[in-house]
Amino acid sequence: MNNFKIESVQNLKFGCQIFLHTQSFHCSNPKLMKRWDNMSFDQYNKWKWYFRYRQALIQVQNPRFFVDLVQSNYKYIPNEVQIKKRLQNKIINNKGMLTKWINRLEKYVNNWVSLFPIDDDKAYIEAKKKINALIIKISILEHEFNNV
Repeated sequence: MNNFKIESVQNLKFGCQIFLHTQSFHCSNPKLMKRWDNMSFDQYNKWKWYFRYRQALIQVQNPRFFVDLVQSNYKYIPNEVQIKKRLQNKIINNKGMLTKWINRLEKYVNNWVSLFPIDDDKAYIEAKKKINALIIKISILEHEFNNV
């Protein structure tokens, strides 16, 4: 039985190039016609048909030459600035969500007209849990941000 290690495509960037060879076969010194890179796996698969289409157009324009579509990928390792920016964006997003949930809860409390206490209401309890979870998540993200 073969044990192949399946590598995650999350940290890979994909791309492709279209080369025009001056002969009717692979030769040295090909001419680069088009290039696409820095795409995620999903983006690359979504647009693969377009790359083949562009290859076919170039082949039709140059029927005597060999047109080659070369696919590539490389490991993408973000630098510290990019990591900090991503964490900062996540913190801003979660703080926005926290404000949204707090405002919803205030509105819900202000419009409460039932005889029973609001502390027993299911929606109120869920909103409180959501707010507490967001506060914990923001503190974890801020801790990560400060340690990067």
